Amino acid sequence: MTSTVLPASGRVLMICTGNICRSPYAEHSLRALLDVGDAVTSAGTHGLRGWPADEGAEEIARARGFSCASHAARQVTAQLVADASLVLGMSADHRSFCTNLVPEAAGRIFTLHELAELVRLGAARGSALEDVLASAHEAREGLPREVRVRKVADPFGQTLSAFERMADDIDAQLEVLAPVLR
Repeated sequence: MTSTVLPASGRVLMICTGNICRSPYAEHSLRALLDVGDAVTSAGTHGLRGWPADEGAEEIARARGFSCASHAARQVTAQLVADASLVLGMSADHRSFCTNLVPEAAGRIFTLHELAELVRLGAARGSALEDVLASAHEAREGLPREVRVRKVADPFGQTLSAFERMADDIDAQLEVLAPVLR
């Protein structure tokens, strides 16, 4: 597979529900993995505006060499979705929410698991991010339903081990995606 480059003006937008656990962890993990600074952002479908990242997410992030301490939760908007080169939801509900906000962006909106699986299968290919996403969008209907609806479990209100499982899941998918975003 050919490696692509995240366009200089492009942004990856991570989406979860409250924007305090999964999406901020994913945002900061991908930032650290790619060393791209604010080209990766996050928001929530029901964002708890202004809240910091959950302590569990921050503790796991610090243990893995980065931080979510600067995070302030926000609500996803149509403008954020429209401006993103790629939107990655932590669940099918997040993908649907963003697609409903900006239907014409459907080809750039995936779940984290969905896009990672398409990359694993070699169905997301190309030398530019737009090509990778176009081929992934075409191939997504061929994925088994259980892959299309697989989600990153929400650790909100749970023990630190739930945050570790969340982080392991997110990081495994990001490792697959990183080569097509470099």
